[in-house]
Amino acid sequence: MRKIPAIISFLLALVIMLGIFPMLADANFSNGYPDKDIEVTPSGLAKGKQTIKVKVTGTATPRPKTVWTQGDYDIWQATRNEGDRVETQTFSSGDNALPMEKAVKDKINTTNYVPASLQDEAGNRFQKVFVKSVGIDDISYVDVASYTPVGAKPDFEKGKLFAIIETKTGYPNKVTEKRQYGIRQDGDKKFQADYETPLKIDYSGYVNETKEIRVREDMQLQVDDVKSLVAEIRTKAYNQEEFGNWVNVSKRAEQIEWSSNQKEVVYVEKLTGQIVAKNVGTAIITAKWKNLENGPYHIYENVTITVGDTPPPEIPETPDAACAESPVGEMTGERMDPNASAVIKADQRGSEPFDVLRGIPTSESLYGNVFGLSYLFQNKFVNMQGTCTYIVVVEKTYNKTWTDEKKISDGKGGTTTVSTPRSRDVKVPYTYTVKRDFEYWKIDTLLVYEITDAILKNYALPQIELYPADYRSPIYAAATNGTFYAPNTPAVLTAPSQPVPGGTTEPPTPTDDLSSIAEDAVPKVQVKNDYLKFNGAVVMDNAKVEETGPTPGQIAEPQMIGKDVLYSPDNEISKTLLNKKDTPSIGEIRYELMSGNVNEGNEEETFEIPGINTVTVHTPVVNYSLVSDDQPYNQKTIPNMDRSALILERPFTVRIPTSGQHLDVNSYPGYGDRDYAKYYRIKQVRFPFDVYSA
Repeated sequence: MRKIPAIISFLLALVIMLGIFPMLADANFSNGYPDKDIEVTPSGLAKGKQTIKVKVTGTATPRPKTVWTQGDYDIWQATRNEGDRVETQTFSSGDNALPMEKAVKDKINTTNYVPASLQDEAGNRFQKVFVKSVGIDDISYVDVASYTPVGAKPDFEKGKLFAIIETKTGYPNKVTEKRQYGIRQDGDKKFQADYETPLKIDYSGYVNETKEIRVREDMQLQVDDVKSLVAEIRTKAYNQEEFGNWVNVSKRAEQIEWSSNQKEVVYVEKLTGQIVAKNVGTAIITAKWKNLENGPYHIYENVTITVGDTPPPEIPETPDAACAESPVGEMTGERMDPNASAVIKADQRGSEPFDVLRGIPTSESLYGNVFGLSYLFQNKFVNMQGTCTYIVVVEKTYNKTWTDEKKISDGKGGTTTVSTPRSRDVKVPYTYTVKRDFEYWKIDTLLVYEITDAILKNYALPQIELYPADYRSPIYAAATNGTFYAPNTPAVLTAPSQPVPGGTTEPPTPTDDLSSIAEDAVPKVQVKNDYLKFNGAVVMDNAKVEETGPTPGQIAEPQMIGKDVLYSPDNEISKTLLNKKDTPSIGEIRYELMSGNVNEGNEEETFEIPGINTVTVHTPVVNYSLVSDDQPYNQKTIPNMDRSALILERPFTVRIPTSGQHLDVNSYPGYGDRDYAKYYRIKQVRFPFDVYSA
């Protein structure tokens, strides 16, 4: 079988493999972090998390070549990447034939020359497939005998991957390789001559790493309580799409520092995170973490500790009155639907380059944003009413006086009346029933839930976990020692005595109504509600009052969390995914029961997130390929002028550009007429005949 030579530039290979390299060990900054060419965002001491951007560099010494192909006559041709041909004459003849020196100017794509790994200033190596924004730092010609540079160095734009080189090859430059590929019409051999044009290319790019801190957790304590807080760090390495596992750093004395903004309220052990509740109030406990003395990471997070602001329970004396109480009413409040929503869109938020409903390519990144109420709650307050019954005795003394008269002889035959004063005190007990009503409020149920995390799933992700950032759980304190304080039954009361004068006989004992004395002698019942303070507002007041406790208020309605609380950017769509339209999204948001609840509830509540948008994965590939047309040499009697002519033993060129029109940019943002090289993995051309790749 005869073979057809194909002149395809040293850049444009028939098969270009992008992104396929043997896996290298993850450096993970095993040599330490570099002292230069590193950016930290946010700089300084940062809340929650920090991302480092580290410059990495690498050098390649590729050996592209210019290939000259001899025709049937004394003309040699070399083909540029753009498809144009350069011709030159022949030096010598026969087996000694070589092309005469001629300059060839070409635009080359150096993507395939990037080293398999690049390194930072500290010598840590990073796989190139995970290095961002790789571009040329510098490029220069290498002094060898096979070519002569035109100009001091190639033309390039720093940070880009394209360069323009102009070199002179052909005799008298030294040929790198020469081979026969056919026979001329005159019977002489035809040759191809390779002239290597080696280069030295310096590349640079950057890698990102992110570390995040969390402290567990906000809590309510009582005076003298002792607890241990936990600080944890997790890392998203340069070659990871998701964070790794949380690592406990609470007791790493060389890295962690604990502090309290109110030491007199909550004391924290500086090196361990153990806290002691000292006094009533609220304190913010902060954990600052620094990976090394000079960083680069320096991040912190804090929690709020509330120490109960009610005095120790007052135990009422057992009254000697007959008291009975029962629930007669209730107040309820509930907000157990988080009104959750979520979106999955193309990074960056607010300036999305793609409409994911219409399409987004693989290797692009998505962000997830979940919204929901900042907390959930359920409460039930019960109104207790009762009566205490007292048996009160009031004694009253009646001082009765009268005169006894008696007739006696006066000694003269007559009589005389003798009056003798008489008196008697009569003590009369009066018994009365006195009732004292009372009412107060008790907390029957109090359940408060805080956000713990959210999950979003979609074919394009396939899953991201979102943890709260800059999130504040509700702060509340409750006490359930509400009760009534019934006074004891008074001792026997004594009413003021009353004189009861009589005549000549003892007067009868009067009957009085002394109930007012009995009533006045029995104080009102004192009551005290349970106690609830929520986010700084007293919902149920536990001040001790007479007879009726104040009616409680309502727990404040939760507000929707901000856009940065459950937000996860930079979730890259895997390059392995096939195109798929309208892939459904699902998600859930999870709330956890906080400590300090009254009566038992579910430890956690998980809610599905409705109405999340779909995502269409559509990776564009344009195919505006061209093949050169050799019609002047077409010897067919009836040539097809609509097709390119490929002639035996003559060179031809195949071009597969990555730019072109793909969909309407107005309907499909991010697409349209543009360069789609980013989304190419392989370029292939299949020939039904044998060819030479030059």
